Amino acid sequence: MLPCNSSHPTFRKCCENTVLRERLTKPLRQQNLPIHADLHRYVVELMGMVVEFIQNLEVKIKMVQAIPKTDSYLSNLNSAITQLLAQGTEVENLYKQVLKRRGHLHTKIKDMSS
Repeated sequence: MLPCNSSHPTFRKCCENTVLRERLTKPLRQQNLPIHADLHRYVVELMGMVVEFIQNLEVKIKMVQAIPKTDSYLSNLNSAITQLLAQGTEVENLYKQVLKRRGHLHTKIKDMSS
C-alpha cells in the first residue's frame, strides 16, 4: 500500500476521507459551555426558537425557488379557464337545443290532443 503522500488520486481521496473522519469524530474544545442552572430553560426555549426559525427559513427558501415556476403555473391556469369557459358555452348551447326540442314536443302533444 502506498503512503498518504502518494500522488495517486484514489489514495489521496482515501487519505482525505480518513483525515476528515478523524476531525469529525474528535471532540471539539469547549464543546460543553458552562451555563448557569437558572438559564437552562432559556437555552431550551432558544433552541426551540432556532428550530422554528430554520423551518420558516426553509419554507421561505422553497417559496423563493418556486417564483420562476409561477409564470408557467399562471399560463396553465389561464388555459384551464379558457377551456372551462368553452365547455360552459357548449353546455349552454346544448341546453338551449334541449329546451327547443322539448318545446316542439310539447306543442306537438298539445296539437295532437286538441
